[in-house]
Amino acid sequence: MAKRTNIEEYNAALTAEQRKANAAKASAASAQARRAHRLFREIIKDILAAPLSSEEEAYEALLAMGISDPKQEDAIMLATARKALTGDVEAARFLRDTAGEKPTESFNVGVSGKPIKSLDLSGLSDEELEALADGADG
Repeated sequence: MAKRTNIEEYNAALTAEQRKANAAKASAASAQARRAHRLFREIIKDILAAPLSSEEEAYEALLAMGISDPKQEDAIMLATARKALTGDVEAARFLRDTAGEKPTESFNVGVSGKPIKSLDLSGLSDEELEALADGADG
């Protein structure tokens, strides 16, 4: 088969039966990949929910913090917090984000009574657009 440069050209050269067979193969591969990812997520969840061994050093530390039944995920959070305390920025960022404190960018756009579709700014100059933006900030 010649080298494909464009998927549309390739598909156009195929018969309907060949396209259907290729789609069936792709669908089966996609379903298999989804099953594998789901299984992987389930395994990770099971590992994180597993009880922490009482011989581990983190077990006693978590008990001292008031966590009565420490799990692997608790030990991971403790280890991450300890790394953050030593200056590991990625660990600190992970903890912040996990705690729901991830900063977000938000934009407030106000339009005075007009639907956005009817607002045509294409005819405005750069200076006029800047003046509109300055007026919206105030």
